[in-house]
Amino acid sequence: MRGEIARFGRECLNLLRLGVPVFLAQISMVGMGFVDIVMTGRYGTEDMAAIAVAGSIWMPLLLFCHGMLLPVLSGVARKTGRGIRAGMIFNQGLWLAVFLAVPICMALYGLSFCLEMFGVTPDVAAPGGRYLRFLVMGVPAFLLYAVLSYGLEGLSLTKPVMYAGCAGLACNILGNWIFIYGHCGISKLGGAGAGLATACVYLVMFSFLAAYILQRSSVRNALDAGCLKKPCRKILRSLAGIGFPGALGLLFETILFDLSAIFVAPLGAVAVAGHQIGINVVSMVFMIFVSLSTAVNIRVSHSIGAGDPKSVRRSTRTALFAALAGSVCVMIVFLLLRKNIVSLYTENEEVMELAALLLGYAALYEFADSLQCVSMGILRGYNDTAVASRIAFLAYMIVALPLGFILGRTSWLTDVPMGVPGFWLSFIFGLIIAAFLYLRRILFLERTLPVHHHDEG
Repeated sequence: MRGEIARFGRECLNLLRLGVPVFLAQISMVGMGFVDIVMTGRYGTEDMAAIAVAGSIWMPLLLFCHGMLLPVLSGVARKTGRGIRAGMIFNQGLWLAVFLAVPICMALYGLSFCLEMFGVTPDVAAPGGRYLRFLVMGVPAFLLYAVLSYGLEGLSLTKPVMYAGCAGLACNILGNWIFIYGHCGISKLGGAGAGLATACVYLVMFSFLAAYILQRSSVRNALDAGCLKKPCRKILRSLAGIGFPGALGLLFETILFDLSAIFVAPLGAVAVAGHQIGINVVSMVFMIFVSLSTAVNIRVSHSIGAGDPKSVRRSTRTALFAALAGSVCVMIVFLLLRKNIVSLYTENEEVMELAALLLGYAALYEFADSLQCVSMGILRGYNDTAVASRIAFLAYMIVALPLGFILGRTSWLTDVPMGVPGFWLSFIFGLIIAAFLYLRRILFLERTLPVHHHDEG
């Protein structure tokens, strides 16, 4: 028993060592979006709205790209666990990023001229379109940066990614100051300048990690960096086959919240503001569990590669326990301090009352969300994204989204429409279903561990 407790403690430390830098890197990325909104808001209301519209287009594509490239992380971790080089996986991940950049850039460029078709006013569509066209220049660098970061994380090196994120945030502030307001001999670009700054930031972050990898012989040799191999159809097909369902799973969850925001809009300004505050708060907390999800993905992938089912189970249970413990802490904070948290966003009494109520719902929401997020990381470690994607579609698209509309906007199941709280109840219900089915899938995969080796080449 004492030995098992010691191993559990060591695994907690391993997850913490991997997860904290990932969390700080995630916060840096979120901080860039916050800085863009604040700095463009001071330039002009239309420009701030343009950034919001452009961000709503870029964010789903960004998440899709992350999902497509995530198998590089588990692939590198598995190879490392086996004690062999991960260069082939890493190199093919770079090719996948290059091939992915073409349709993503074309989609962004094309959409940049069509914003008015979506009901965006001309004074917002113009800077929003220019923002997206500037952003296109940085998309290839961003995708290559994602592969470099996953390669390093697969080697359990998460600190360099944290440093790159912090450097990117600093460069984003400087770039916005130069391009939005017009300094250092550059003409004012307004909100569109934030897009150019973001493109430059992606290039800086990619260059930072590329320099780190090339300057350290042990990392360079582990990833066979500096020796780009030819595209391998078999490995590319395998990476895409694992990545595409995972990307869809991320999109389903994103679509749930984006469409719910659209359904909430007709309920009035108070409803929209209260809903947005609640979503913003839980999104920040979500970064904690995303970091834990990445850490357990690394640990599970590494242990599967090493052929150590006991370590896989230990990592899984430790991460799930940490998720539960973290969610309990968040629940307590939300229940005790929700009014204080909401007061940081607004002084409007009606909005504060609604947002505080939603954070009460969020206390239960976090319990389910933490479990589903970490469980998804475990399943990525198994490369079991196809089943996970079907679970996400069922939980979010088939159950949560229609249920939210029914509870929030109709009286089919209640005497009167519940409004925003109805949507939040549907979020909770969908997340509980997803978490339960993910956990069932994990238990099934654990029973197959001695013979389960779905590798990507």
